[in-house]
Amino acid sequence: MTSENYGYYDRDGRPLSNVEYDKMPFAEREAKKRVAWTSVKGGGWVSTVWLLGINHNFIPGGAPLLFETMAFDAKGHEIDDMTQRYENEPLALVGHAEVVAALGGEVQKTESNTVTAANDAAMHAP
Repeated sequence: MTSENYGYYDRDGRPLSNVEYDKMPFAEREAKKRVAWTSVKGGGWVSTVWLLGINHNFIPGGAPLLFETMAFDAKGHEIDDMTQRYENEPLALVGHAEVVAALGGEVQKTESNTVTAANDAAMHAP
């Protein structure tokens, strides 16, 4: 299967039709969003998420990219050149650890994947 055939996937990478995707409640997708979150030196953090089932690979024929790691400084600004996307959760966890290490941190524990975006924002409010 190629990415141009499907735009939606479950967290395990199974392609979903538009009808199947629409049947999955948003709250359920949101609750499964968090993969990993780690504090790093200087007050920043690294966050890895499932992209809510939406394929973020826009290259025809490419594998679906369903997970993303981003790094932020202490003020919540994205750190340039640290964003990575992945096909599956195991690759995303490895990538998360690599970004954390590049920023001088160490993965000690993974936050629950049930943390919502609202909770995430509250945790990092100035």
